[in-house]
Amino acid sequence: MSDREENIIFDFIWGNTYGLFGQGYHVTIKQSEADLYIAYSVDLKYGETKIDDAMLEEYMKELKNLHIDGWNARTFSDSSFENEDTWRLIINTTRLVVDSKGANAYPPEWESFLKYLHEKWSVPSSVREISPSEMKRIREEKALQYTREEKEKEAREKERDRRDRQHSHRGPDKGGRADNNDRNEKHDRHERHDRHERHGEKRFQDRKEKHEQQSMNQNRRDDQNPGKNDRKKRFRHRKKPVKQ
Repeated sequence: MSDREENIIFDFIWGNTYGLFGQGYHVTIKQSEADLYIAYSVDLKYGETKIDDAMLEEYMKELKNLHIDGWNARTFSDSSFENEDTWRLIINTTRLVVDSKGANAYPPEWESFLKYLHEKWSVPSSVREISPSEMKRIREEKALQYTREEKEKEAREKERDRRDRQHSHRGPDKGGRADNNDRNEKHDRHERHDRHERHGEKRFQDRKEKHEQQSMNQNRRDDQNPGKNDRKKRFRHRKKPVKQ
């Protein structure tokens, strides 16, 4: 049996803006020449239930008693949030005609409508199914979080632009942040090299002065004790005895 042979007389879909993505409703009543049945897909759970004309008539009567007919030709929306939660209901029978849709907003009979689907049509619940007030609270929290993240992102971008402007105005040329970084790194290397050279020259000069001072002190002591110096020279040139 192809889709062209079926007549969809009830169609309810509830998901986010871009589709169900595993969370949401799609409930239909389809009628063909031989069959009349309810089919549903709820959070990737699927099912079908055969019904007859009398049951369909009773269902439409009960839905009308829930004042679902008051939804016809109406759109429920809340423009203060991004359209992340959308729904649409189409009913086309002799007793009840409804074509309604919504985005982030729901009619007053919304919870009664969902409860009816669960109890009368054995449609399972969805994880999306929370009260409209709770759903609104969650969306408000998400909106506040999104606003904070956007403000933090804007502050980071402003700080980055400020640093880029500072770097672009540093040095004789204005080649930008990358050129300034290379120039600063090269300057640091030259400073380290010059610092090492100055330190090496100072160490060499210190050692030279120390050696000259030691030599002067030694010559002064030799002049004061000439005999002691002769004995040192004599002992210095004496050959060591060879061990037998």
